[in-house]
This record gives sequence, structure tokens and C-alpha cells, in this order.
Amino acid sequence: MVTTMGSLAAATSPALLGWIKTTTGSLDLGLQISAGVVVLGGVILLLGIPASALRENTLGPSVTARSGSGR
Repeated sequence: MVTTMGSLAAATSPALLGWIKTTTGSLDLGLQISAGVVVLGGVILLLGIPASALRENTLGPSVTARSGSGR
């Protein structure tokens, strides 16, 4: 889902910014909207993740980290 949303944004953002620039004659509004979306996403991320999910793993390093990569 995250990859799909990122791909959709990457595909539509240039066209949307171009349309806003053509309509208004400036990129200001488009860049402000982009900044607003980034800030909104950050706020949603901070408020949407419970504090218990952010605590460090108390069991130590993961098994895959201890098994090594053959180096």
C-alpha cells in the first residue's frame, strides 16, 4: 500500500505542479501544498503510532543480525 501511494504521488505530482504553475503563473501554491502534505503526513505518523510500538526491542539484537552474513 505504501509503495502504491508513493508511486501514485510520483506519477501525479509533476502534472499537478505543472497545472498549478500554468493556472497561477507561479509554483508557490504547488510547493506550499506539497509542504503541507509532507507536514500532515508527519503529524499523522507521530499521532498514529502508539508509544508502545516505538520502544526498543528488549530481547536484544535480532536472530538475523547475530547469524551474520558469512563475512
